[in-house]
Amino acid sequence: MQYDVRSLAAGTVIKAGICIIGSGPAGMALADELMGSGVKIAVLESGENRRTRRGDDLNTGFLSGVLNQSTQEVRARQVGGTANHWIVKMAGNGTNGFRYVPLQEMDFAAWPLAKSDIDPYYERVHQRFNLGPFSYRNLDVWKENTKGPMLTNDSISSGIFSFCATDYFTHKIPDKITQSTIHNLYRNATVSELIPSSDGKRITAARVLTPERNEVLVEADTFVVATGGFGVPQLLLNSKSALYPNGVGNNRDVVGRYYIDHSLVLHGYFDLDGSMLEKLKFYDMRDVNGVSVIGSIGLPEGLKRQQGLLNLEAMLFPRPGTRDYNAFKSAQEFACALNQGRPMSHSFLQNSKNVLMGFPYLAHIAWQKYANGMVIMPGLATGGWSKLPERELKRRYQTLELMGLAEQKAKPTNRVTLSDELDPLGIPRISVHMDWDEDDIRSIRKTEELLVKGLQASGFGKFHSYAEENGGNLNYYSRTCHHLMGTARMGSDPATSVVDANCKIHGIENCYVASSAVFPSGGYANPTMTVLALSMRLADWLKLQAADVPDSVKDAFLQAPQAAEPIFDEYPGGRIATAQTTLVHSRS
Repeated sequence: MQYDVRSLAAGTVIKAGICIIGSGPAGMALADELMGSGVKIAVLESGENRRTRRGDDLNTGFLSGVLNQSTQEVRARQVGGTANHWIVKMAGNGTNGFRYVPLQEMDFAAWPLAKSDIDPYYERVHQRFNLGPFSYRNLDVWKENTKGPMLTNDSISSGIFSFCATDYFTHKIPDKITQSTIHNLYRNATVSELIPSSDGKRITAARVLTPERNEVLVEADTFVVATGGFGVPQLLLNSKSALYPNGVGNNRDVVGRYYIDHSLVLHGYFDLDGSMLEKLKFYDMRDVNGVSVIGSIGLPEGLKRQQGLLNLEAMLFPRPGTRDYNAFKSAQEFACALNQGRPMSHSFLQNSKNVLMGFPYLAHIAWQKYANGMVIMPGLATGGWSKLPERELKRRYQTLELMGLAEQKAKPTNRVTLSDELDPLGIPRISVHMDWDEDDIRSIRKTEELLVKGLQASGFGKFHSYAEENGGNLNYYSRTCHHLMGTARMGSDPATSVVDANCKIHGIENCYVASSAVFPSGGYANPTMTVLALSMRLADWLKLQAADVPDSVKDAFLQAPQAAEPIFDEYPGGRIATAQTTLVHSRS
C-alpha cells in the first residue's frame, strides 16, 4: 500500500520488520529484493510522487570550495529519488535512462571487499534490470554492426557503459509496493532522527515529521538509511542523544567526512580524418539487442597502477569545426538563459556574433532534426551519430572531442556538516565543502597525456589541448556530477569508517546504510550500479540474519561474501523464519 503520512493521526506508531528510510534507487532495489522474503517492509519517503517546492526547500544547503551546483540540484525528495534526474535518451526507444558500469578491480584497494565479492551482484543487476550479458571484458558482445572496440592497444583500453531505464525506480518498484497488502510506502515522511535503545546497541525507532511538523514513530527490527550521500550524514549527525552526543555512528568524527564525487573534464579535440568516424561507431550510443550501450576509452589498469594514477575513463564525441561549434554552444547558452535563467558565460554580444557566424550550420542541423529525426549534437545524454549517412557525417563533423570522467581522491576535509540554520521542520540544513587535491589534477593531466599518445598511435590527428589554450588550467565541463559518495564510508576500522563490509553501522546491531555514502573510493564509474549491487547484497545479508540457517553459514558469508540464493535453496524451510512482526498503525 501507499500512504500519505499526513493522513495518520499525530502520535501514530508504525511497526515493521524492516524500515527503509529513502525511496531512491538504493531503497527501491533493497525493498524489491526483500518483498518476496516474508519481511514486512515500511519505506519512508520525505517527498511526494513528484517534485515539489517543499522538497526543494528541505534540500537547500550551503556550499564552499569548488562546488557550484546547489544542493537542490543534486538531491531529489520524491518517490524514486535521484532517478528522477536521469535524462539520458536511450538508443532504440528514446526513454530516459542513466549509465551503468561496475567499479574496476583497482578501485577496491581501499574497500574491505574485493571486486570478486561484488561481481555476483553486478551480474544480478544486469539480470534484474535487463542490461543484457554482464560482459565488460569481452566487448565483442556489444560489437553488432560496428568494427568493434578498435581503440585497444598497449596504451589504450576500450570499455563500455550500459544504460538502464529510470522507471524501474520511479514507477515499477513503487507500484509493486503500492499493490502489496503487507508492504507500505509512506510519502511526506521526513525522518528527523534515529532513536537508540537504552544501551545504545540498537535503534528502536525513527522519528518522522509530517510537513505540518506532526510526529509519527516507526518501530522496526531493522533500519536501513538510504537517503543518499548528503541525506545519510544529515540524518546520522542530527540523531544526537546522551549516548551519541555527536550523532549516530559518529563517535570517531567520521560521518560526513571523505566526501567524493567525479568531475567531467573537457580535455581537447583531435583534427578528424574523414574516414575515421566509420571505424569509431562502437563509441557512439547504440541499441544492441534492446540494451543501450556506448563505448569508452581509458588506460589499461596495469598502466594506471604503474603510473600511480587515479581512475579516469573518457568518451569521444564528434564535433563540427570551431566556428560552427561556437555557434552551437552560444545557442545553448541563449536557450538556458531563457528557459532556466542561467547566466551566460560569454557576453550577449559575443554569443550573438557566434550564432550569426554559424547560422547556416545551425539551420542545417535543426532542419535535419525536424525532417529526418537526426541527432542535433551527440553528447553525454544523446547519441545516434553513427546512423548518419557518410555524406552527412563528413559535412557535420571535423573534430573529435575528448571528455573524461575523473576520480577524486578521498580527503577528510571534504565533508558534509550541519549548519546553524534550520529548515521548516526544524532540522539543521547541511553545509558541504569540497576542494580538489593536487594529486587529482596531476593525475588528470598525466592521464590525458597518455591517452592522447595512445590515440595518436591509433591514427588520430593533431590534438588541441583546452588546458594549453586556458593557461594550463583544466577545462571542467562540470566539477561535480551529482555522484555523492564517501560520507559514511565502509571499512574495517571504526576509527576511519562508519559502516562495516555488510554496510552495518559500527557498534549498532540493527542499523545499516544503503547508499553511495559507503564508498571508500569512487573510481571513475557512475555509482548507481555499485549502489544497486550493494543493496542486493545487503538484502541477502538481512535474509540470512533472519532465516533459520546455521551460524556457520552466516559466518561463511562474512568471510567470503557471495550471492546467497544457493544458501536459501539449501535451507528452504527458513527463508525468513523470524519475520513475524506485523505492520500496523496504532496510537501511542
